[in-house]
This record gives sequence, structure tokens and C-alpha cells, in this order.
Amino acid sequence: MAFGPGSVYFANVVTFSVSLYLLYRLHATPPPEEVSASVMESMREGVSYARSRPDIVGTYIIDLLAMILAFPVVMLPFVAARFHASYALSILYCGLPVGALIATLTSRWTRHVHRYGRAIVWAAASWGLGIALFGDSSTLWLVVVGLAVAGGADAISGIFRNTMWNESIHPTYADGWRALR
Repeated sequence: MAFGPGSVYFANVVTFSVSLYLLYRLHATPPPEEVSASVMESMREGVSYARSRPDIVGTYIIDLLAMILAFPVVMLPFVAARFHASYALSILYCGLPVGALIATLTSRWTRHVHRYGRAIVWAAASWGLGIALFGDSSTLWLVVVGLAVAGGADAISGIFRNTMWNESIHPTYADGWRALR
């Protein structure tokens, strides 16, 4: 049995409606107890804090460069046209998320890594290798494998970036995470 566009739109309306219902049920966030003097003062404090933390700035820069210089999604329709198959574009759009899903489901090993910065660099390099495979391959399955490698590397990078930020910005989180290990 094949599902047509109508069933996809129906599923979209249902999930959107559930999202709106859940959003409606959220309670208002209480205002902060302490309000800074101005938005500009808050911005200066944030920039000052970021300058004092090269580890955090470095992870932002690595991720930003990888996404700006090598984000393949805009190229997918052109790459799909090379394969002259009606399903090629759909498969290409699945490449990054499938890689991210596989990496996330198999990420238990990340709890044994303690040098997050190095792990982020390795993940960024793996992203680059996946994108290179995507760009240089001439068969559809290799192109999809390249996208999956890149998606997995991006997910792993995200795991380590978030862990690094949580442990360095919020020391109380670090104690909690160490207790879970």
C-alpha cells in the first residue's frame, strides 16, 4: 500500500496540532530576579566572557567554518540530477539525518572520551572527509555514505560541544555528569 501526498500532509497537520497543544500547555517563565541595566551592558558582559574562554570560542569557530564552507544541502538537487533516478533526491536528503541517527544511537563510547576539544577537531575532520566523499563520488550509494559520515560526524561534534559547554559554563552540571559516570 502506497501513501500519497495527502497522507503526508495529514500526518504533518496532526503533529503540528499536537505541537501547538503542548506549546499552549507550557507555563510562563518567571521573570529573572536580577535585571541588568541595559541590553548593551549584557552584550558587553557576554562578549567579555567569551573572550575569556578560548575553548568555547574555538568550538564555535570550528563548527561555523565547517557549516559555512562545506554544507551540502543546497547542492543536493544538482547532485541528484546526475543520477537520473526519481528517488535520488529523497535518498540524498536522508543521508545526513541517517548518519546523525546512527552516530547518536551508537554514542555510548563518547562517555570514555575526556579531551573534548580533540574529539571536536576529529569530528570536524570526519565531517570534511564525508563531504569530500560526497563531492567526489560518482555512484549514488557512495554519495549517500559520504553524507551519512558527515551527518554522524556532526552529531558526534554536537555531543562533545554541548558537553564541553555545559561542563565549562555551568560547573554544577559537571559535578552532576561526573556522578552519573
